Amino acid sequence: MPASRIDFTIRLGLTGISTRGCSIKLKLILSSAVLYCLAVVLSACSGTAAPTAIPTVTSTPRSTPLPLSATAAPVGSEDRPLQIAIVASETTESDALAAVEAALLERGGMAVQFTVVDSQAEALSTLCASPGGDVVAAWLDGLGYAAAQAHACGDAGLVVERDTDDGLSAMDTINIIVGASSDIEAASDLSGQTFCRISATESHTWLLPSIILQANGVNPISDLDAVEDYEDIESLLDAVGSGRCAGAGIDATALANAGDATDEVTVIDSVNVVHAVLVYPQEVSLTTRANLNDALLAIAADETSAESLRMLIGQDNLRAAAATDFNAFDSLLGRANIDLEQLGSP
Repeated sequence: MPASRIDFTIRLGLTGISTRGCSIKLKLILSSAVLYCLAVVLSACSGTAAPTAIPTVTSTPRSTPLPLSATAAPVGSEDRPLQIAIVASETTESDALAAVEAALLERGGMAVQFTVVDSQAEALSTLCASPGGDVVAAWLDGLGYAAAQAHACGDAGLVVERDTDDGLSAMDTINIIVGASSDIEAASDLSGQTFCRISATESHTWLLPSIILQANGVNPISDLDAVEDYEDIESLLDAVGSGRCAGAGIDATALANAGDATDEVTVIDSVNVVHAVLVYPQEVSLTTRANLNDALLAIAADETSAESLRMLIGQDNLRAAAATDFNAFDSLLGRANIDLEQLGSP
């Protein structure tokens, strides 16, 4: 039976709002492994009982040794490397991938193969397909991890920390901004207004801000007057500061790096979401997880090997994930009445 596949697609406002000849389509599709499990159960239960055979007298056969059963190599061995899905970025290079794989084998005795994918959706899909195919861990962002948790696809191992003005942080802070001279004081006031973004698939300026809007009673599908796209952060901030856009979403790092443009906008709402988290499927044993975590922590602490790892996940530090890392975003999803498990469909 082929392995099930989970496709995770988030599309919020693919083309804007209908009042300006556009429309927002919200699609959250998660193909579930439930069908696979159901098929297994049904196949086990669908057979009919065979009639009991009439016993006959036979001679006692001589015992013969049972054939040895084949045992699968453990995940993380050289015969069965652990696959780790990672979303491609501008700094993802084959040399860096090979260097980290070699360092993990040397430091932790762990055979690992990185699988470079094009999107968080693909990384999540390969992770959640582990029960029926190759065992794949994945580096996911905060929204991807929330989806993985909703569908019981895996558990958090390590989180990426990055330097901020306040020290190391595992969080991206996603802000809703308005013009400094705007009368808008809360996200709920953006109903009926123009909201701006970089693109319909951009996480920090649309996907996550849309959830903040929803949590504040503003349906991004029907309650906004219009949604407009801008080419880059500079032009986005200019549009908000000048009043052409009533509001927009932006992460705190991009805002801090915007120079004088920050004086023209005001933050009215925000949420913290983890940068990146290493997620293990259930098929990876606790011992293997601990060994890999220790090896990655050692690599991140070594100046030479840390640079190769930084090209893959952008860490300034790694640490063990804590339940509190995900509380703020989980709370936001609850306020927005977004149930990622219920939104899943075969």
